[in-house]
Amino acid sequence: MKTEVAIQVIIEGDYGEELERAIWGTLQPYGLVKSLHFMSRAPNEFPADVVIEGTSRVWPLHLPDPMFYYVRWCVDVVLEGPAEQRVFGIISRSGREGHITHEEAQLRASRIMQKIVAEDVAKVLLASSAPLSSSSGVSSLSCSKKHS
Repeated sequence: MKTEVAIQVIIEGDYGEELERAIWGTLQPYGLVKSLHFMSRAPNEFPADVVIEGTSRVWPLHLPDPMFYYVRWCVDVVLEGPAEQRVFGIISRSGREGHITHEEAQLRASRIMQKIVAEDVAKVLLASSAPLSSSSGVSSLSCSKKHS
């Protein structure tokens, strides 16, 4: 009987590492994270039961507003159970944030992006029982972060 599921999170792009940490932090209150294991991207070293992989991007948005600077952000994430070669979740979110400085607009976009996407990932994992119940039950999840 399998009592742990290994999860690998790989987010490339702007604020990718921050988004990875936000996903781990959001999974903890739901009881989905027991411990973190570090793994490289080599799939044969330590195969994950669930792979959360995606890209994030933040770029300046030039709007005719003399008081504010704006940035647009987008994140695309795929949740996959590699053992079954099955995608069980796709998240695609975007938004626009503004502030009186460009740097603050980017930081605001990063914070909002992390909150929204991390919560969506947790909802998909909780709603999709297939990857979490590889055998008869799951008592906890053991999560893996990409090795830098």
